[in-house]
Amino acid sequence: MNFVEEVKGRLSKAFEDWINTNLDHIKFKNEKIKRQWRRKLEKELKKFENRDATIPSVAGFALWAFNTICNFGVTAVIGDDGYKVNESTWEKGFDRKTTENLLFWINEAVKLMQIPKEVAEVMGWV
Repeated sequence: MNFVEEVKGRLSKAFEDWINTNLDHIKFKNEKIKRQWRRKLEKELKKFENRDATIPSVAGFALWAFNTICNFGVTAVIGDDGYKVNESTWEKGFDRKTTENLLFWINEAVKLMQIPKEVAEVMGWV
């Protein structure tokens, strides 16, 4: 297994864990909407799992996952120095362990974009 495949697998597992732990803490108008969101998130996760482990696909999914959890109420940033989470996230009821684990792997996936194109091409990661 190569490095990009490892990040893909860990990101996938972290997102699945986050969905299973945190979706119930999000206030939806009704149960039907919550079920629709669960199906949508699980569908996107399955599509990601079936893609090849390339830097664009892994980083792209990571950015999509980051945007998604932020739209649900997680207040965080990612960057070269890692991730930072605003305390308001925990006040909203999000699980600290699964949220921080997901943010860690999102950040790692985004950092893959810093690998020089020539190296990524030689390794077959593009």
